[in-house]
Amino acid sequence: MVLASTTYPLFRQLNSWLSPGGSTGSLSILIYHRVLPKPDPLFPDEVDAQRFDAQLNLLKNVFHILPLPEAVERLKNHVLPPRAACLTFDDGYADNASIALPLLKKHGVCATFFVASGYLNGGCMFNDRAIELVRQHPAESIDLRFLELGSLPLTTLAERKSALAILLQRLKYEAPEVRCDHLHHLETQLGVTPPSHLMMNDAQVVSLH
Repeated sequence: MVLASTTYPLFRQLNSWLSPGGSTGSLSILIYHRVLPKPDPLFPDEVDAQRFDAQLNLLKNVFHILPLPEAVERLKNHVLPPRAACLTFDDGYADNASIALPLLKKHGVCATFFVASGYLNGGCMFNDRAIELVRQHPAESIDLRFLELGSLPLTTLAERKSALAILLQRLKYEAPEVRCDHLHHLETQLGVTPPSHLMMNDAQVVSLH
């Protein structure tokens, strides 16, 4: 949903009441992970470039966006401005640099990036490996009996979403080395190669500064 610019004053006033600044001020932190080039059917709620562009236009007109270190310091000293907010990005996905950063610069909005350095330069987190397994598997079901999950149907998009949720929940609390072994087994069984382009490389990290 894109809000008309005529509604911005109303939202600014509402946020001024909720976050008046000073000694009673509060800080809103908006947390992002990815900004996709286009919508992903598996994750329809994930932000894509068009939606992020519209969100930034709204945010810069409604909130007083600050760099995170400055905002934390001002919060400690009770001198936050009204409608104070920060934007952060977690994990270090490559689209943070290739898609989000140009849009942030376009709107003059600052953000803080938290990078999982162990996955730079071709790494891939376990959840993304699982996502690509389910996305790329061409069959109408996936055999997860070795994980005691049975054989899960993949005929429809809804079934793929359900199978992915079940697989992620099963893997989430395993020890990292066990997760890796399970995923390697599935990747070998299904002939799926983990993506090597999802996370930032060194040059992209440097470009954030």
